Amino acid sequence: MTLLDGTSTAVQGSSLDFGTASGATAIIVNVGSIGDGTAAAVANAAKAAYVVADVNGDAATGRLGEHVVFIGTNNGGDAEIWAFQAPLSTVTVSGHAVQVPVNGADLNGNQVVDSTEITLVATLIGVPATSLNAADLA
Repeated sequence: MTLLDGTSTAVQGSSLDFGTASGATAIIVNVGSIGDGTAAAVANAAKAAYVVADVNGDAATGRLGEHVVFIGTNNGGDAEIWAFQAPLSTVTVSGHAVQVPVNGADLNGNQVVDSTEITLVATLIGVPATSLNAADLA
């Protein structure tokens, strides 16, 4: 798992390795303040903190498409965790069906994170994102 800070310098998605179906790489980007915590506010923060890689996976080889988790702190001081990934596809790894993101997360292909491309995973009440480290999110 990798926790990256996008609050001062945007994380370049093209420099990341998203792994394979048999060895996915969990990438988390701290986007900082996310205002009211709506998808639109999170997408705006993510646009400043993360540059879309536009990487598609390959189901035949098991290479995964772009997938990132964003964390940030809302106005209430709570950490929110948002997923940026395409719908999961089924691939076969060592004879077992595995659900993984094979297509790229930038579903509309406009090279930025949009509110329709992210999904709220969890809200950690009373826990600011700045207090979390990679071990906390594993």
